[in-house]
Amino acid sequence: MTVRIARDLVSVSFVLAAAAPAVGAQPALSPGDSAHRAIYRELVEIDSSPAGGREPEAAAAVGERLRRAGFPAEAVVVDGPTPGCRNVVATLAGRNRETPPLLMLAHLDVVDARREDWAHDPFVLREADGYFFGRGTLDNKAGASVLVANMVQWQRDAFVPAREIEPPTTTPGICCSRSPTARSAAPRWWVRCCRSPAGRTGAAAR
Repeated sequence: MTVRIARDLVSVSFVLAAAAPAVGAQPALSPGDSAHRAIYRELVEIDSSPAGGREPEAAAAVGERLRRAGFPAEAVVVDGPTPGCRNVVATLAGRNRETPPLLMLAHLDVVDARREDWAHDPFVLREADGYFFGRGTLDNKAGASVLVANMVQWQRDAFVPAREIEPPTTTPGICCSRSPTARSAAPRWWVRCCRSPAGRTGAAAR
């Protein structure tokens, strides 16, 4: 799979552009872009396909990056309905807790990628001529890494939004696997464990 993604992925608008030039000198990355690129690379290079079975590792990596950025432990929940199904729900506290939170969503899983079908290892991020190569470079490690990078930047900037911001990163969508059982279990888990103070405390403690 070949995708082209603009270098300014880290933007409040969450717009994934496709405007990087294919030839010529590439501009130097800003500190924010470099930070995003590191998150993007880490996620792409974790084989979170059904065959790879590393979805929990991807969720743990996201949680660790958020905690290192300064999020309180209780604001980052890495949990799920089964040991092999782990979601991440992080909360950036807002000024008005009475206002419904803004929920941002991305998934961490990818479909299987057979090594023999690829010219290069699909779980090693490569960039060539303005393109990124690898499984999940667009769907949806790009989207997930943008959310994480923005949350990290907002926390470091001490940004306080008008309402809470909660970006669960899950596998996939608001689910943990492609089985019908998991697809129905994950939304129930999120509502039960993350939409009330008691639920959040319980989930964070597990």
